[in-house]
Amino acid sequence: RQGAVLQWVGSVKAAQSLSELAGVRLSYVLRRNLSGESRQVDEEFYDADDELFDDRYSYESDELQAALKYLAPLNTELEVGTNWAWRRYGGRPALDLEGSFIGVDVERRDRRRSLSLGLAKTFYMEQGWAREVDIEFVWLYRITDSNDPYYAAVGQVFSTGIQVGF
Repeated sequence: RQGAVLQWVGSVKAAQSLSELAGVRLSYVLRRNLSGESRQVDEEFYDADDELFDDRYSYESDELQAALKYLAPLNTELEVGTNWAWRRYGGRPALDLEGSFIGVDVERRDRRRSLSLGLAKTFYMEQGWAREVDIEFVWLYRITDSNDPYYAAVGQVFSTGIQVGF
């Protein structure tokens, strides 16, 4: 690394009720590195293994998000969301699958598109050691297009969560 990275993140969010049972949320996030570089640019010091995981300081981005939430029967929350993100990795070269630079001064750029579907339910306890129990199920589908083919991927994740409030 070449010193510390100073990053500015700005966001705008708007939400609107559509009815007593539904609402929509839109947001935009802008991420810019104001000073410093996220990685060594010199080819002599480049380590591809160090690049396997992104941290939020390794890229600049523009991101749009939209979600529709519905309060379904039995007080179950249903949420459908989508996300579009354009990331630019300053100083991080784009490589081919053999690990060679794909061009002079060609930096990695990703475009990510996601779709999510979530179902959540809160159970309120009148007696016992817990006040409430939240249960959540989420499905996420993501497409990542990248000029670095190692990072171009399609994937999906299923997750579940339980939270207990005392």
